Amino acid sequence: SISQTINLQNKKLNNLSFQVRSLKNILVLNEKNYNSRKSLKEQKLETKKISQNHSQRKVGNKIVLGQVEWVWIKALSQNLKARVDSGAKTSSINAVNLKSFERDGKDWVSFQLITNKPKTLIEVPVLRWVKISQSSTNNIQRRPVVELWIQLGDSKEEVQFTLTDRTHLEYPVLLG
Repeated sequence: SISQTINLQNKKLNNLSFQVRSLKNILVLNEKNYNSRKSLKEQKLETKKISQNHSQRKVGNKIVLGQVEWVWIKALSQNLKARVDSGAKTSSINAVNLKSFERDGKDWVSFQLITNKPKTLIEVPVLRWVKISQSSTNNIQRRPVVELWIQLGDSKEEVQFTLTDRTHLEYPVLLG
């Protein structure tokens, strides 16, 4: 009947309105973290509080992300701060002392991730090589693409990263 359809649509509208209000609160809080002068520990605790209620951080089956998020890097057993860039075509992670070599007839790389822990040496197979041109320079870099397991909230995925020296940048991880 028409009245049942209208009631159902009203319920959906109210639910959507609640979700939008919740998302605005999360985004405002995340924006405050991004721009604040709080210590890293304080920001991490605040971000963890936000992350605890995942139902407010989802729209349908999609996770809502802020400009900056904490991601768990399994290879390091550590959380790193990541800049979220929806315009980036690939993700990137801070890797130094990059050396390519061959193992069992396939391309591999060894590299170190610079974090607040001692340098961790990682060896992984190369999925492919890409050429990256940055908007800030005319140089074209050839970078390896590797897969690393990460966790963002409840989501655990093997993500493809280009490896590059990001020590001069504020965030060691770029999620694209």
